[in-house]
Amino acid sequence: MYWSYRAMFLGSSAFRRPIKVGYMGQGAEHSSCRIERFLQSSDDDEDDIPDFKDGFGRRQAQKANWQVMNLSTPANYFHALRRQQHRDFRKPMVVASPKNLFRLRQCVSPISDMEADTRFQRLIGERDPEIAGNPDKVERLIFCSGKIYYELVAERERLGLKNVAIVTIEQLAPFPFDRVKQVMATYKNVDAGDGVHPGQFVWCQEEPKNMGPWTYVRPRFVTTAREGFDTERCYMLCELRAWREREFCRETAEADKAE
Repeated sequence: MYWSYRAMFLGSSAFRRPIKVGYMGQGAEHSSCRIERFLQSSDDDEDDIPDFKDGFGRRQAQKANWQVMNLSTPANYFHALRRQQHRDFRKPMVVASPKNLFRLRQCVSPISDMEADTRFQRLIGERDPEIAGNPDKVERLIFCSGKIYYELVAERERLGLKNVAIVTIEQLAPFPFDRVKQVMATYKNVDAGDGVHPGQFVWCQEEPKNMGPWTYVRPRFVTTAREGFDTERCYMLCELRAWREREFCRETAEADKAE
């Protein structure tokens, strides 16, 4: 009911619900909150981008029926809660919250990220200063959301890669079209694909291919590329890199059969 409260009753709600998500080896009930179902209930149009003017994010949030978050930093969690409290309009908010981030040493934020003149970030760009400072050297751009960011960074460090940028989409719905467009434009040497081969724009998630945010974000990536770039770049099709090669699956997590 929360996703349709405004349309049905002409009311407003600042309801906030944290939900568990993340593959941590604790079974199906701890592995997925079925975030794809929350995203399917979002009413932003995958084929239409409003005008990119000042205040785009605010206008988009006012129009949307609710917000779906998958946050990766304590500071952004703080800002999401503060924004929810102090806005002059009310919208329900769903936050995907994997429990292991509470204990992960890499998941920290300096106090400066929560001081004056800081705010919620719908998308967080590349956090490695060396990679972010040399966008022309980046050959692959990975978009992700939530805790898998830290696993991707650890793997990138293990392989010693400096030509791969990792970006987290903190607010999945409504989709941050404007920020995604800015990131795509920054990394000009990333192969956009030709409409058949998907190129080096990648979406990475833990969930199987038929679950998670993939079916929600994919058409919005395509719309962003179509609306924001020339005809050569508009064929960009994001490729799914299912974490640990999870393709289609019946359940969020399955048991291992003993040999």
